[in-house]
Amino acid sequence: MIETKVLNQVTLSRKLIQAQEFLSGHSLCNLTIEQIEDTILGGLLFKLKTEILAEEEPKELYVAVFKMHQNWKQWFKDECMPKWFKRLFPVRYIFVKKYLTIHREAWYPKLNRIFPESGTPIIKEYIEEKEIRNY
Repeated sequence: MIETKVLNQVTLSRKLIQAQEFLSGHSLCNLTIEQIEDTILGGLLFKLKTEILAEEEPKELYVAVFKMHQNWKQWFKDECMPKWFKRLFPVRYIFVKKYLTIHREAWYPKLNRIFPESGTPIIKEYIEEKEIRNY
């Protein structure tokens, strides 16, 4: 048999906590602090906004060409019909050209001007896609 105990009282005590974040001298130039009150939970939220040093790396462009069936009927004709039928009624295709551009930025939030080797970059990457049908 499992015993269960009900606690009627809980003793809570206050503990001091802190949060810290290193900001380089460059980051302190345009530092803004925003204070937001959370009325639901009854607390405060502090937002620190600043500028950091970043490097934009060269963009990479990739081009891919895809040969696709024009519609599902053409796919069915290609997969299920005999060769003599496909010679009389050829399968129609479309060509799709896709351009993928990869943008990369290296962010240096903790870069120090005195010791530049101390700044470890954060790489931000996003892909932009463009499609052209029957080019």
